[in-house]
Amino acid sequence: MDKAYRKILISPLIKTKFYANGWGDPFTYREVLKLRGMLKSRSECARLLLDTHKPEYHLQKVERSKRSIIYAGHFTSPLATLAPGVLPAPADTARFQLIIPTQWRQQRGHKPVYIHLAGTGDHYFWRRYTLTAEPLLRKMGVGALILENPFYGTRKPTNQTRSYLLHVSDLLVMGLGLMLECYVLSHWLRGEGYGPLGVTGISMGGHNAALSATILPSPHAIVPCFSWTTAATVFTHGLLTEAVDWATLHSQLTSMKQNGSELWEIISQNVPMLTMCPNVNERQSPNEKQQPFLKSVPHLSQNWLQLFCHYKESFDLMYSILEYATHLKWFLQPVSGTSAVFVQAVDDQYVPRLDDISSVWPDSEVRIVKGGHIAGAVFKQNIIRQALSDAMEKQLLLIPTT
Repeated sequence: MDKAYRKILISPLIKTKFYANGWGDPFTYREVLKLRGMLKSRSECARLLLDTHKPEYHLQKVERSKRSIIYAGHFTSPLATLAPGVLPAPADTARFQLIIPTQWRQQRGHKPVYIHLAGTGDHYFWRRYTLTAEPLLRKMGVGALILENPFYGTRKPTNQTRSYLLHVSDLLVMGLGLMLECYVLSHWLRGEGYGPLGVTGISMGGHNAALSATILPSPHAIVPCFSWTTAATVFTHGLLTEAVDWATLHSQLTSMKQNGSELWEIISQNVPMLTMCPNVNERQSPNEKQQPFLKSVPHLSQNWLQLFCHYKESFDLMYSILEYATHLKWFLQPVSGTSAVFVQAVDDQYVPRLDDISSVWPDSEVRIVKGGHIAGAVFKQNIIRQALSDAMEKQLLLIPTT
């Protein structure tokens, strides 16, 4: 199914590609890098997000059934307050649905809730509600807060086509925005009497859930599904690589370096420069360049290899930026790593696993399912729900009995 979905993404009928407007602007990188540095301290996070930013939550009941109550809510994203101008309208308003049972199960008086983050292409709330949140509530009595991603659904800029982010920097802004929003939502939920809490998501949502967990000040259940340690390999080694506008990125990079632009100065001075394959150089033939990658990532297509050979500098810069901005090794470990359960597909061609999660989060658990990325996300929901239940149960056991 992964390869079938890839054919749709790169179909000639689909003209749009990821990052069609290039790398982004200097202001965005400067602000994102500055805030990112502050996330290395939980005390600094608390100062920024609880003292400096005090969001006003607007909540409205929209539906009640025999089993559940659904509320719609919104608030100003902390990122819009801390770095005005980084989030474009209407992404600066965070929107969510809160789904809670009409009657909580006997869990020693607790009200467990997961914050659900969106994967690539998951706009609005219905997919996460239908596949994960509603069955989890119905079968296991766990509530859900489904958060809409910046740049998705009602938060999508008018000039953006579907899920195709216009700039590389938009992915960094999305991730940073979600980290800060999860922090304040977790604080708000606890204040409303909910808990224990957890964060979860599938694909990109899973990785953003893991990143969000690194700054949360208290133990949470953490269940990233079909994601791994970094987003870098997704757009440089995975099947989405072929859906990137490499020609535009390469053209901009060439101009940036030749002109010594402000953007190039910011990136080169703050981001550790990496190379995807140090043994590959421009003088080698395509066959010689292929060999290192064919050994590590066997699903790579001939088209991917041609792109890499032609745009190697841009591949290296993409890899460097995303590795620095999204790899878990650059962030704090979660307060309770033993409550982290990763669900992985054995043949995931969208999220290549080139390292080991145990080297980053040594206390976490990994569960492997058969199949690929797409099939796992759609057809392995029972395994996902079991992981969510087990991780939340670990949180319940951490709470002292009275």
